[in-house]
Amino acid sequence: GIVAKPLDPVLTPAADQIKDYLDGKRQDFSLRYELKGDKFALRVWKYLETIPRGSVRTYGQIAAALGNRFLARAVGSAVSKNPLSVIVPCHRVIGADGNLGGYAGGIEQKRYLLD
Repeated sequence: GIVAKPLDPVLTPAADQIKDYLDGKRQDFSLRYELKGDKFALRVWKYLETIPRGSVRTYGQIAAALGNRFLARAVGSAVSKNPLSVIVPCHRVIGADGNLGGYAGGIEQKRYLLD
């Protein structure tokens, strides 16, 4: 017969919350997690968590908010290394010219998340 596997105590709630978020039933996440990275990347990722749904920021705006507008490329590097895409909303970061830039999940997915 069919053997039911127990639900994973970490992945199951995360998957459920991500599905609800993508379905428009959830605005944010209530997951416990610990980000690991260098000091600058952690500052960038913490900033990403403050960008409201429906809003975007440029790499330069984030760099300026962190104290040095000339660190836009470093911000871009940190954003690209975000280990919790969607949960830590790196898709809300765009280029200064309005270009969507890159996204690990692809530009169509980024556009979908922004919409």
